[in-house]
Amino acid sequence: MIPLDIEPTPAEPQRLALLRYPAIRRRGAALTAGALERLERDADAWLSRAMRRERSLGSRPRRLVGDALGEILRRRRLLELLLRRGGWRGERGPEALLEAALIRCAGLAPSEAARAFGAPIFGAFADPAAALAGWLREEAPTEAAQLAVTGSFTDWFARRLLAERGEATWELAAALGRRAPTALRVRGGAIREVLGELERAGYSARPGRWSPAALIVEGPLDPSALSAERRALVQLQDEGSQLIVELVQPPRGGLVVDLCAGAGGKSLALAERLPRGARLHATDVRGGALQEARRRARRAGLRLETTRIPPEGPLPFAC
Repeated sequence: MIPLDIEPTPAEPQRLALLRYPAIRRRGAALTAGALERLERDADAWLSRAMRRERSLGSRPRRLVGDALGEILRRRRLLELLLRRGGWRGERGPEALLEAALIRCAGLAPSEAARAFGAPIFGAFADPAAALAGWLREEAPTEAAQLAVTGSFTDWFARRLLAERGEATWELAAALGRRAPTALRVRGGAIREVLGELERAGYSARPGRWSPAALIVEGPLDPSALSAERRALVQLQDEGSQLIVELVQPPRGGLVVDLCAGAGGKSLALAERLPRGARLHATDVRGGALQEARRRARRAGLRLETTRIPPEGPLPFAC
């Protein structure tokens, strides 16, 4: 009863070429070790901060390492099971998990992972379904144990999910384990032009379902796939945020306040459609995020007023 995404990933030659440099693997293993130490606390937040501060890797290697680390956080228990099926006994855990994640997220060949690691422990990744079938046959795990391992949940959480949702749990676990697509907001009505460039670069992309400005790209996106002219027209933004912008109808001469603006994704989209005489004010408790919002607004030629709110308040209802 394991209908989760466990099939091998097609090779991505451009990403795999980066692994010729040993420094990328060394840094990735060090970041993996740091994230694993914080699994029970703040691994996601720590990893996000660490990747923002990471300067020893270029942008493409950083994206590759970031994707691999995300795979480890989402699928650690599944990766560890497949490693054990290949003979792994827990040695050099961060390095082993990094290679396993690169197999999953970049299509690294198991034989190449074994060569880099120095031990043939990745054989189960060539046919994960067969490896899991062997595990079921030999160890006869309970349904809760199957869910915990393949969904990388804690044991108690897997038991609770099954108790509350029954068979629907597996569909939920499959959705949680899938990588979210990349959502873009395209300015200036240039959906067809940007879509054409992405398809010519080998990406699978489609218009969004809800927002007329959205493009959905399967998998991670390398911005250099777009020309400089097209890059200037796109912003990373999930379709839900874009839909909020579509639903807001700023009145002429009115005031729109974004109370938790962050780096200004929705604020900038709203600024593009303000009617004559309307004002837009972005607020947040994080001064650094608002500074980034102002920088992005200047680059786009948009006017954006900002106010930092003290964490203790009060809210600036009169701006």
